[in-house]
Amino acid sequence: MVCLRAERSGDGDGRTYSVGVADANDCFATQTFTVAPTSTVQAAFTMPATGDMGLPVQFTDGSTGATTYAWDFGDGSPIDNSAAPAHVFDLPGTYTVTLSVSNGVCESTVSNTIGIMGLSTGVAVNNHSGISIVQAGDQVVLVVDGDRDLILNVRNLLGQELIPVLRGHFAHGQHVITLPATAAGVLLVQVSDMSGGDNQVFKVVR
Repeated sequence: MVCLRAERSGDGDGRTYSVGVADANDCFATQTFTVAPTSTVQAAFTMPATGDMGLPVQFTDGSTGATTYAWDFGDGSPIDNSAAPAHVFDLPGTYTVTLSVSNGVCESTVSNTIGIMGLSTGVAVNNHSGISIVQAGDQVVLVVDGDRDLILNVRNLLGQELIPVLRGHFAHGQHVITLPATAAGVLLVQVSDMSGGDNQVFKVVR
């Protein structure tokens, strides 16, 4: 006759089980093993509903139990493994952003869509704020309708600043922005009102 006996002990991170087998001659053997509890993970993140082409969009992780991250922004860019990345979309359109997370045991994936808007081109752009950017050959000119206190910076599509940030009072009229000779390609000129009002971004191809 063969007899089976099982004993359970432990809690918290796992339970230990001992299984014993005895035969008709009272020979007895045991085997002990530990079973870990189920480890769960849930992917979640938040982001703006829309963003602007060429400007960073912030993604905030809201996952539970995750230890590794893989972001696919749906634009052909490399996978980003940071927890809360800021990503720049180079072209306008609607993109499906997918976050895959893992804790080494379980995996979870979630997707959301974001609309990326195109930017105004820097050729005689006029807008309600009374600020415009005019591109005349290799020159970029800021045109201000009325006196304004402004912050101006110029970046490339990688987010690198091409000139020191300009802060100050701009009188009514035209103001030439001097760019380095190496500044070529698509440039983003951001003009912000120091009072915290208008924030305009213009695209210039140089």
